[in-house]
Amino acid sequence: MNLTWYLKTIFKIALNTVCPYQKRGVVYYNQYSLRYFLKPYGREYLGIVGCGPCVCAIAASSLLHEKIKPDQTAKWAFENGYYEYQHGSLHSLIPDFCQMKGLTCTDLGNRLDDLTALLKEKEALGILLCRAKTFAGGRHFVVVGLEGTSFRVYNSCNVFDCYKKFDTETLQNALASDNIYIGPVWCISKE
Repeated sequence: MNLTWYLKTIFKIALNTVCPYQKRGVVYYNQYSLRYFLKPYGREYLGIVGCGPCVCAIAASSLLHEKIKPDQTAKWAFENGYYEYQHGSLHSLIPDFCQMKGLTCTDLGNRLDDLTALLKEKEALGILLCRAKTFAGGRHFVVVGLEGTSFRVYNSCNVFDCYKKFDTETLQNALASDNIYIGPVWCISKE
């Protein structure tokens, strides 16, 4: 890591700390905010590899209407074997955390159209595993909701994505597709 990386990271932390996102019905957490960036996740930090715990906290907090913080989710994930050094979270964190919280997690493979249909018919959110260099430098989990015919992306490392609308084609192209044994599209809802 060089000086440029540090300067970019400090800039991201500053922007993501001073620009909070609030939308009725969605509890948003940002792993790049000062509140969570240096919280531990295994041998690393939430700000570096914590998108898995963050998306779980966003989805569960929003659907259950209770405060479930990313550092609490990270602690649970680490204690239950979902943390992998220098890779973040195992994909199985998504369905297993949801089950532990009493939420339904439907694995949709890469069928984004099925997610759209489910989001239209019930109170639900989607979690997507995206390939590197789409919403973050490496593979990255994001939460999505439907707004009309567009998606709203709740990106835990870039608050500005929350203010944009994305079409189905853009998200379909962002999905991770290699070596995926579960996901990369999940629908999370109340049972």
